Amino acid sequence: MTFTAVLFDLDGVITDTAEYHYLAWKKLAEELGIGIDRKFNEQLKGVSRDDSLKRILAHGGKTVGETEFAELTCRKNDNYLEMIQAVKPEDVYPGILPLLEALRANGKKIALASASKNGPFLLERMGLTHFFDTVADPAAVAHSKPSPDIFLAAAEGVGADIRRCRRRRHQSLWRFAHRRGQNRRLGQRHRAGVRHRRADLRLLAKCVGTVGQIKF
Repeated sequence: MTFTAVLFDLDGVITDTAEYHYLAWKKLAEELGIGIDRKFNEQLKGVSRDDSLKRILAHGGKTVGETEFAELTCRKNDNYLEMIQAVKPEDVYPGILPLLEALRANGKKIALASASKNGPFLLERMGLTHFFDTVADPAAVAHSKPSPDIFLAAAEGVGADIRRCRRRRHQSLWRFAHRRGQNRRLGQRHRAGVRHRRADLRLLAKCVGTVGQIKF
């Protein structure tokens, strides 16, 4: 029994860009006269840019028009893009590169399911673009995390039937809800309806040596 595809989130799985997001949002919030701290920032992790801004505005008791809202999201993204110019291949978490190489060598489909619209840029900066068969577009899904929409889109992009995958909750990696009984967790595999649990890939990524132990 073998798995056919793996869906990767980006931040906290492949690399860590959370600090850049926090600093970019904090800078924008300060310009708006809104104070946010790291505790507040926890509720922005894995959330779309639009929804993050809505939460910040609500936190500060402010409302803005549609045009200004769009300008603010662009300003935050400009701040973030300036900061992530420093991202490089060395920022990839230990174990991820050999894991991607092993998956590719064994013919497995690989998809990125990130809420960040800058996912493709970050993959390019880290030299990982060629490993991914598809990158789900967060702008094309109806609901951002914790909804499973981005993962459903990623699975569709590689032709995986996500409805036949077993659900597994792992808070350290994923925060999307188990709605509709369709979401698939990283580190699970399936074939022809046979479903069972595997160790999550972030655990594998902690040790390069474990890659050789994966049964393809």
